[in-house]
Amino acid sequence: MPPDFPPIFVVSLARAAERRENIVRQLRAMNLQYTMTDAVDGAALDLRQYAHRLRLDKWKFLRGRELSRGEIGCFLSHYRLWESLAAQKTECALVLEDDPVLDSAFAEVAAAAAQTEWRWDVILLSSRKRYKTDCVLCELPRGRRLVRYNKRVGTTRAYLINLEGARKLLGICREISAPIDWRYAEWWLNGIAYYAVDPAVTVDGGAPSIIGEPRKVRRGFGEWILASLVRHHNWQARHLYRWAYPPIKKNNVIPAKAGIQNPIPGNGLDSRFRGNDKEARGNDKDAAKQ
Repeated sequence: MPPDFPPIFVVSLARAAERRENIVRQLRAMNLQYTMTDAVDGAALDLRQYAHRLRLDKWKFLRGRELSRGEIGCFLSHYRLWESLAAQKTECALVLEDDPVLDSAFAEVAAAAAQTEWRWDVILLSSRKRYKTDCVLCELPRGRRLVRYNKRVGTTRAYLINLEGARKLLGICREISAPIDWRYAEWWLNGIAYYAVDPAVTVDGGAPSIIGEPRKVRRGFGEWILASLVRHHNWQARHLYRWAYPPIKKNNVIPAKAGIQNPIPGNGLDSRFRGNDKEARGNDKDAAKQ
């Protein structure tokens, strides 16, 4: 394990012995040290303890379903880990759940992403599929790139987080009103410098989900219309801020007021990497199969 490799924290339910064994076996095969962190078991959770933080009506309104106990447990598991990272002033950490399959390039790419010259708070190492990108920040080893997606792409399966990111998320995610990856993936609203490795270096291992199926709720027609308007407003905000707040390099000075920076030059982003990046995505089909 390289000396500058970030500490690895595995979030796993104590009762999920088989899933734990699977991720531990992969990490040991790569000679990566880790710390096992017991996840919050939503099935055994007393929700009355968190009544002051729960805003479950918001998720019902937006998506027409309830948050499952498993989703609330997942939310609290990652939130508690962020609290620990902030309290211990951990500069950078790699967070894994117990169900991904790690690519052979996992360690090399994760180490390179953590050392990028770009300002970042969270770097996603996993995704369900390849998505359109808003911009490509830089090339990474083994055919990977550091990108920013042009939509909400969230998963807690594998990600890098730094100290500043943990502190920001503790404020942003104080309220439990949606799945935690939904909350922190809204980079255009929460101000998180949120990027991703593309193609991802972990994939879904195919293990059955233990989050639990959420129960759908019936909404009136008026509620459905209002929720659609809120989602449309969110869409407009995303397309505005993707241009207004481009990625910034670490050696750039952020203005005293959060104003708009000229993306070329000013933040160091190469103009050929802006847009939907369709050509680059097409060239990387082989890399996605690796």
